[in-house]
Amino acid sequence: MPQVDAEDWSLTFDGMVTRPYTITYADLLAMPMVERDVTIMCVSNPIGGDYIGTARWLGTPLMPLLANAGIKSLGNRDFAALCINWLLDRQQSMAIGPRSISEYRLNLTPPQMRLLNGVLLGALPGGVLTLGFLVWARRRG
Repeated sequence: MPQVDAEDWSLTFDGMVTRPYTITYADLLAMPMVERDVTIMCVSNPIGGDYIGTARWLGTPLMPLLANAGIKSLGNRDFAALCINWLLDRQQSMAIGPRSISEYRLNLTPPQMRLLNGVLLGALPGGVLTLGFLVWARRRG
């Protein structure tokens, strides 16, 4: 089992963050703590298997630490928040927020629709076939 000296231990938040910083073990202990009963199961556990356990965890929530660092990518921030909510069994908070809806509508009259269908279903494939035939004829001749 690895042994870590609490005096030398530190955690650095850097990389894709706007405010990189480092905290020590003493800083971490000074932060507000949360106690949770969490059930953890191995991914390879069969139904009714023994690879499952419940333990009481005490520690500092990760989200304030991540918020202090200012994660740059919104997708990574959402992923990190969902991971923490899953670990804390906060089912009500485990949802990805909706994206803004951008709708593009093409209003065509029936003659315009027939023309568009003709181009997309006839002229475009026909043009590709004609070009293919011309390339084939040129290489053959």
